[in-house]
Amino acid sequence: AREDYLADRLFELATSIGMHGFELDDSDKALYHAAAAAAANFPLAALAMSRNLFEAAGVPFDAAGPLVEAIVANAFEMGPADALTGPIARGDVGTVAAQLAAIRDAAPDL
Repeated sequence: AREDYLADRLFELATSIGMHGFELDDSDKALYHAAAAAAANFPLAALAMSRNLFEAAGVPFDAAGPLVEAIVANAFEMGPADALTGPIARGDVGTVAAQLAAIRDAAPDL
């Protein structure tokens, strides 16, 4: 009973400061931490690549801010697969090929 009371208070505290409390079995902790690391770090790797491409195109990196904010919001609202946009989502192979060629020319190390 005491553990339930404490758990309830911790969930209330988490909610009151804008966090999302959840229960996690000990057996799932490593997988949870892997998921959290992927969620935190993989977007940063993509943003680092994007920054290089923006700079190569002569566009300030902060121009990506509104796009990134919108796509992250969409991913949580509708799910990552449904939030996908652009030529990949449309199946526009020609545009994707042109973009890949531009990347190879501007940033061959990517």
